[in-house]
Amino acid sequence: MDIAFSSPWGGLVALAAVLPVALLVIGELRARRLRRTLRLAHPAARSFAAIAVAVIAVPLLLGLAAAQPVIHRSKTHYVRTDAAAFFAIDTSRSMLASGARGGATRFERAQDAALKLRSDLSDIPAGIASLTDRLLPHLFPTGNMSAFAGTLGRTVGVEHPPPERVRSRATTLYGLTALATQNYFGDAAKRRVAFVLTDGESSPFEEREFARDFRGAHIHPIFIRFWSGDERVYARNGKPESYRPDSASLGALERVAGSSGGQVFSEHDLGAAVSAARGALGKGPRVARGREDDSFALAPYAAFAALLALAFLLWERNLWGLVPRPLRPARP
Repeated sequence: MDIAFSSPWGGLVALAAVLPVALLVIGELRARRLRRTLRLAHPAARSFAAIAVAVIAVPLLLGLAAAQPVIHRSKTHYVRTDAAAFFAIDTSRSMLASGARGGATRFERAQDAALKLRSDLSDIPAGIASLTDRLLPHLFPTGNMSAFAGTLGRTVGVEHPPPERVRSRATTLYGLTALATQNYFGDAAKRRVAFVLTDGESSPFEEREFARDFRGAHIHPIFIRFWSGDERVYARNGKPESYRPDSASLGALERVAGSSGGQVFSEHDLGAAVSAARGALGKGPRVARGREDDSFALAPYAAFAALLALAFLLWERNLWGLVPRPLRPARP
């Protein structure tokens, strides 16, 4: 970790501390002479010290803010060499369902969940695929977090591409078998996890064949379900479409997960999903794959601290004239 200044010459603002400090000292000397003449009590020494600190702090902090200090932190990013994860995101039209017009859709919530899961499993190479009636890969497992986020945000979208066949339900979970049969993970990944982010509303398929393929390829499926009975798909004119959520989809999803050795979690239980993935992936060798840089700007905090010091100074010296302060006679 190191600190750099984006505008080091801006620190010259701190030189402005010389004038107010000089004026403060001169003013205090005059005030002391006047108090002695009028036989008034002198304020406590700590009061003058606090004011002096505030007078000095304001320009110093403003100078620090003008110099724009930035903390740079860098750390080595390690990734597993024996494990990988794939995020299969349901992009059928039912994923546009939301609790209200303009509310977060299932797909948008799935995107947020995928980023959260990916962040919690940052040492596991991860890929992305979209799922309708077939599985379409967009990114093969990589340790690059930026590539994952960019692909998820710019490439994956509802019905992009649309399903190949027109059915009452566009999603077919059987399409996930491509993860097991088309070498999506690569031979080096012996420990494999497939996150399936879906509402679970799938057309019927041969579940035993699905389970056989997943178990044979040693893929541990983790289904994250995005579903609520009061959600609707809203058209562009704001009116709900004919779609109605299927309450039986949870039972079907749990049956598929159980037969293939996986689990089903709610979108509100991502922590348990991460724990399940960690349990399936275990521990293994890691290698360094680049460095991650992080920057933290201090200028806003320095400016805020200067504002607080200035407010204290104005209050203590009663420059607003809001608080009448009677003169106190000196002790005899």
